[in-house]
Amino acid sequence: PHLLQEALRLAGALWFYWIITGRVAEGRAWLDRVISARPAPTRHLAFAQGAAAYLAIIDGAEEAEGFVRAAHQLEEELADPALTGELHYIEGLLEFHRAELQRAAERLGVAREALRAVGDVMGSSRSLCLLALVCTLNGDAAAGARYCSEFLDAPDTAGDNWGRGYIHVNLALVRALDGNPAAGLEELRHGARLLRRFDDRFGMAWAVHIGAFVFALAGTPRTAAVLLGAGVPHRASARRVIDDLRSRVEGIARPDLSERSFDVLVQEGRAMGLQPAVDLIIGAAPEPDLPAVSGSGLLSRREWEVATLVAEGRSNRDIAAALVISQRTAEGHVQRILGKLDFLSRTQIATWVTEQRAVTRQGADQR
Repeated sequence: PHLLQEALRLAGALWFYWIITGRVAEGRAWLDRVISARPAPTRHLAFAQGAAAYLAIIDGAEEAEGFVRAAHQLEEELADPALTGELHYIEGLLEFHRAELQRAAERLGVAREALRAVGDVMGSSRSLCLLALVCTLNGDAAAGARYCSEFLDAPDTAGDNWGRGYIHVNLALVRALDGNPAAGLEELRHGARLLRRFDDRFGMAWAVHIGAFVFALAGTPRTAAVLLGAGVPHRASARRVIDDLRSRVEGIARPDLSERSFDVLVQEGRAMGLQPAVDLIIGAAPEPDLPAVSGSGLLSRREWEVATLVAEGRSNRDIAAALVISQRTAEGHVQRILGKLDFLSRTQIATWVTEQRAVTRQGADQR
């Protein structure tokens, strides 16, 4: 039992690593494994359930609410203020994922105060960072700017360059909405450089989404269109919020280009990996990957088979049975597919497979 509690503690602490490296599916698998072993109801279990909810939200999965409910049941028994603050943050993140921005802001504000009261600097800073973004997207750029400034001025966050990366990306959006897109581009580049330094794939994806909007407002529709395409695979979390932002980008950038030019540039972005898209933002010469014109062009034959089964909603166990391989081998194939396609979730694989099939049918029709 004590080893199970250690496994819970370790799994619950690795959420940060799993998110920034793009290994969300791996993290969810480990957390599911240790939580399903029915460990004793302890603080470690509650935080592991919170971490599982966090990763499920990032992955766009429906299981998040169940993990939150389970953690709340333990919260009532444990009366742990740090756990309470963390759950408020996760609930704020969940509301953000649902595009309920006002509710998200309220939850995040409570989380920030609760976590600050117990001395959780990282948790409080994380809440403040997301609160700044939520307020800005909800039409209160002044509040967003105020929270960003508070983060940058706080002595406790002086060395937090990871958090500062997110804050500067948030400020890019604030400046652009305030009518100063040139200043927004400077903030965007600064934030993107910091996030790239940490190889934070989740943060870099947000920089791409916000970057498309800032470049569009800055009168650079070609770059905006390319970034719009580059962001397509990275929309599992907060998809409604991201798609609303993407619609605004298209409404600004498309009229400034011919119909064909816009579509070609978006496709160019879709063929671009995340790293080259960030290089484009910061001003380095991008090196796009080859366009993904067919499933077999990027994946091995076996990986394509696995991808098509993922697209059908099959679990790793189902995939293993269908292909007569071990479940561990199936899990390995899924992880390699996520890595090759620069994706974070199974949902993204399913979307990609559907798109590849559409491209193949279109090519056949043209022939």
